[in-house]
Amino acid sequence: MTNLNADTDARSPTRHARRPAGRRALLLAAAGVLLVAGVVVLLIVLLRPDQPAPGDVIKSARLAANAGDYSKANSYLSSTAIASAQAQGLELQAVWDQVTHDGQLQRVDILQTTTRGEGAIVRYRVTYRDGTSETLTTRVVKEHGAWKEGFDLSS
Repeated sequence: MTNLNADTDARSPTRHARRPAGRRALLLAAAGVLLVAGVVVLLIVLLRPDQPAPGDVIKSARLAANAGDYSKANSYLSSTAIASAQAQGLELQAVWDQVTHDGQLQRVDILQTTTRGEGAIVRYRVTYRDGTSETLTTRVVKEHGAWKEGFDLSS
């Protein structure tokens, strides 16, 4: 009789009850994979490895303006820098032409970047085609997760 019970137990509903536990484990594993994938995507979006560093913003803005691509140069400016220029009645294209000596910029060298939280101070040297150069310092700020040029600290 004990043999009958053992045989019956093997085919009993208890054996089938284990299948949902297997499904549950599979669902938990799938949920775990999705959670890990979500965290990885979130970290990539938040850390934005494709975002330029503060010094890159300064260099890229000047090189774009030097090439006459004022829209691209303006895309590196913070909303505060744009508002400040507008409040002073300055036309951004004219400002960029002054910064690049009317497209005569030869190179931009980043000398030092000091970053603190969502702000940075970038010291850099610009060299013009006539051989003259100047060292400047500009504040860069994070705006909506991206570094943007704030304002010149050299003057």
